[in-house]
Amino acid sequence: IFEKRAPQLGYNQPYLDNLLGGFFFAGSPSSQQVKGVSASPTDLTTIELVDLVRPSVANIVYVYCLDIANMQPNLSGLSQPRYNFCGSSKGSGFIINKTGVIATNGHVTKIYPEEGLVTNLLNEGSKAFATDLIKGVYSSKGQTLGQNQLEDFYRQLNANPQYLDRFLTEIFALINKKAIVINNTNEKYYVNVGDAPVKVDYQKLNIGDAVGAVSPSATTYVAEMLDFNFPNRYSYEAIVNKNYQRGADVALLKIKNSSNLFPAVELGSIENLREGSEVIVAGYPTLVEGAEDPRAALSYKTSTKPTITRGIVSAIKEDIVGKKVLQTDASIDHGNSGGPAFNSLGQVIGIATFMEESKSGNFNFLRDISELKELMAKNKIDNQLGELTTYWREGLSNFRNKYYTSAKTSFKQVETLSPAHPTVKEFITLSDEAIAEGKSLEGWVGFIKGGKGSGILLGAFGSLAIISFMSSGFLWSLPLFRQERV
Repeated sequence: IFEKRAPQLGYNQPYLDNLLGGFFFAGSPSSQQVKGVSASPTDLTTIELVDLVRPSVANIVYVYCLDIANMQPNLSGLSQPRYNFCGSSKGSGFIINKTGVIATNGHVTKIYPEEGLVTNLLNEGSKAFATDLIKGVYSSKGQTLGQNQLEDFYRQLNANPQYLDRFLTEIFALINKKAIVINNTNEKYYVNVGDAPVKVDYQKLNIGDAVGAVSPSATTYVAEMLDFNFPNRYSYEAIVNKNYQRGADVALLKIKNSSNLFPAVELGSIENLREGSEVIVAGYPTLVEGAEDPRAALSYKTSTKPTITRGIVSAIKEDIVGKKVLQTDASIDHGNSGGPAFNSLGQVIGIATFMEESKSGNFNFLRDISELKELMAKNKIDNQLGELTTYWREGLSNFRNKYYTSAKTSFKQVETLSPAHPTVKEFITLSDEAIAEGKSLEGWVGFIKGGKGSGILLGAFGSLAIISFMSSGFLWSLPLFRQERV
C-alpha cells in the first residue's frame, strides 16, 4: 500500500518527519500510565476497593454510666438516694482525616440520659433500680407488692409491651416532676483500627465499673467526642407529648494522644447516584463478631476484620424532614451503624444507619454523606488524606501492576508512618514472596516478561521497516538513484 501510494501522494521529507514523529514506541514514557493513580476517576473492582479502604474502617466501642439522683423520695417512692449502672454500645466508623478524625452515626457515640435509662432498664445491672421503682410506683398509689408479685411484674416487663409502656410512662412522669434526675457519667470512646480486638467485660459494666470493663488492645485508641448532630428521641416531649425532634444522625470523634498518621478515605457525593448503582458497605456487625466462648462458632480474634457486603441503590428516598436517604439491599445489621458505604470509585457516599426488619429481603438505609460534610464544615475539618494514604494508594497500584519492588517501597513508608496499620504487613509479605519468585515486572526481567520489551522492539522494527520500505520507493523514484538494468 505504501509503495503504491507514497509516490502518488507526493510525500516529502518534512511530511515524513511529521509522520514518523507521530509514532510512539510501546512502553515509552509518553505511553506509560500507572493504573489507579491517574487524575481521572477509574472504577475499581470489588477486591481493589476493599484493599484500598479496609484500613480506614474502624470498630467503635462506647461506654457510659448513668447516675440517677433521687431528688424527691416521697414522690418517687425510691428507697435509695442514688443509683448507678453502666452500659455500652458498639458500632462502626471510618477515618476521614489523616490526624485520626473518625466519622460515624450519632446514635453510636451518643446516648441521652433518658434513652440510657430506657435501654438499660431490663439489664441485670439496673435490676435493683427497676424493682425499687416498681415498688415505689405501687407505694405512691397506696399499694404494697410482695416479693413474688414484684418478681412477676419484673418478668412481665421483659415479655409484655403493655407492662413496659405503662412503666415508662411512670418513669417519665417522675422525670418531668424532677423527682429523679438522670445524668451521663464516665463516657469513654475506644476506636480499634488494627488486628487486635478490644475486649469488654459486661459483668464489670453491670456493677458500674466502666473503667475496668474495657481492655484496650495494642491497636485500640482512646478517642474524644468532637461534635454530633443527633436529636433526643427519648425526651419527655418526645415520649409523652409525641413532639419529636428532627435532625441528622452523624458524629465526629478524634483519636487522642497519638503521633501516628492514619489512612483516610475519600468522601464522594450522591449527586450522580441512581437506582441500580452499586454500593459496597463495610462495618462490624455484632452478629458475626464471634465470642471467646469455646462453644462459639466464630473466634473473637477475627472480630477485627470488617464485614464487606455488596448491593445496589434500591431507591433514593426522603425521611420525614425531607433529607435524602439511600435504600440498599446490601446487608446491614446491628453494629454496622456508622460504617461507610462506597461507590465504585472507592468514595464514601453514605453512612449505614438503620434497617427495616423483614423476612422477605434486605431493606436497609444509608444517610447521605452531605450530612457529615455539614458537620465537618461546622467544625472546620477537611477530608485531608495525607501522605500515608498517598503511599498506600501508590503501593496498591504498583502491586496490582506487578511492580512488587516499587510496591514494597511504598508499603514500607506506610509501615513507618503507621506501625499499627492493619494490612500493610500482609502486603509487604506478599510483595517479598513475589519478588523471591521472580514475578516482579521491574528491571530487565520485567522488561521482557511484562511484554514491554517486545512491544518496543516490535514498534521499533516495524517503524524501521516502514521507513525502509517507503524510503526505497522514494529513492527509486529519484533520478539520482534510478539505475537502468543492463
